[in-house]
Amino acid sequence: PPWAGGGGGSTPPPACFLDVLLRRLGSMFSNSFRVNTLVTGIFARMAGYTDPRQHAFFLDPRLSDALPPGTPTLLRTLEKLSADGAVRLSKLPRCAARLREARATLNAPGGARADEEMDDMEEKKVARFLRGMIVLREFLQELQAVVAAKKQCCQ
Repeated sequence: PPWAGGGGGSTPPPACFLDVLLRRLGSMFSNSFRVNTLVTGIFARMAGYTDPRQHAFFLDPRLSDALPPGTPTLLRTLEKLSADGAVRLSKLPRCAARLREARATLNAPGGARADEEMDDMEEKKVARFLRGMIVLREFLQELQAVVAAKKQCCQ
């Protein structure tokens, strides 16, 4: 690894951790439900911290606008996921009904692991995509709540 050369250290810099998280978040539609909930949970906790620099890094759209194009940020990753998800949903037959079914399956006992037992790879991909969309929606609502709470605290 690049961080192991020269300085003798074996610990990656903090930016590597964020990079891994952003890449995992960016592949939400192919991740398992467990990975998605872990990654979004970590981001939700970090976004909730009161440090203004951390708030700016995670939730301020002006930062994304100020960084060079292609620099990964939480907001850019979420925008890309939302756009990709909307396109994919528009091409999916019976998408509303299938989303309701996926949500019902997740709420059932053992439902979070249901896609692991599927034999049909194409259906497994669709199930993971639908669960990713559900997690994305819940995560966006959680971030909205964080922003609203911070706004109310700072007024």
